Amino acid sequence: MIPIIGILKNTELFFNINEKNIKTMLKCLGNNKRNYTKGDFIFLAGKSAPFLCILLSGKAQVIKENILGD
Repeated sequence: MIPIIGILKNTELFFNINEKNIKTMLKCLGNNKRNYTKGDFIFLAGKSAPFLCILLSGKAQVIKENILGD
């Protein structure tokens, strides 16, 4: 979990928060690290996300399609 904290400390969201408090916050938020591969869906439109998602590395793309895929 230490590498994650190092990454988070360099973000605007966690910038002035010490490591101990970041660890506490992660425990409260559920701290569930997931890995995705190209083409995976992280969220689907219309579905609720009962958690906070922070992209630690890589890229994500937001796509909104209609029923026909356009």
